Amino acid sequence: MQTDTLSLVFSAAALAAALAAWWRAGGESDVRELREQLRGELEQLRRRQNEMAEHAAAVLTQAYEAHRRRIEAVRRRLREEAREAGAEIEEQMERARRQLDAVGERLERAARSVRGEAVSKAHAAEQAIARSVRRIEARVMLIGVRVRAQAARGAAERGDFDEAEALLARAADEFQEARALLGNDAELELPLGAIRASLREATSALKARAEDARQKIEKAIVDTEQLVGRLEADESNPNNH
Repeated sequence: MQTDTLSLVFSAAALAAALAAWWRAGGESDVRELREQLRGELEQLRRRQNEMAEHAAAVLTQAYEAHRRRIEAVRRRLREEAREAGAEIEEQMERARRQLDAVGERLERAARSVRGEAVSKAHAAEQAIARSVRRIEARVMLIGVRVRAQAARGAAERGDFDEAEALLARAADEFQEARALLGNDAELELPLGAIRASLREATSALKARAEDARQKIEKAIVDTEQLVGRLEADESNPNNH
């Protein structure tokens, strides 16, 4: 037992002597050099992080500018549709206009804070705004689909089937625009499919001069109105922002 203790004492003494010799031989310089190297690497890492944050902020700033332009385009389309809209649809237009203004205010708040927030949080805010703008734009297009379909129904009631076909063709084109905007929303796949099917059936009925052509057009109007109402309700829900 005494021999083991003496061995440990001698080993510790030898290690201490070796460390002292290393320190005298330049160990202090090695430690200082290592510290400088680590300090340089940390500074380089900070610069890279700052560069990445600046790049992300620049990308988000460009995205917000694109959203501003898109909002203005939707406002113009709202004004154009208002010229053809009846009183009931004008109310829908006004609600869309108010919601679009609210999105614009959200956009400006987010744009002002883009450099003060974490990149992930700023990106999530931008994506939510982009979704709102896209959905409101599609909603305005769908309101236009309804306006054209109602006009087509009126033309069919007067027996002007050529005019009804032309109006329904315009409605179908506008629907395709709206569908392209909403194509990534899997939850809207069923209502979009219903509108597409009802528009096709209405078009076929008009071309065949079928007796139920007006009923087919009415089905397209109802399907479109249901999706417009759903999109409006979704945008009114603060949990979706």
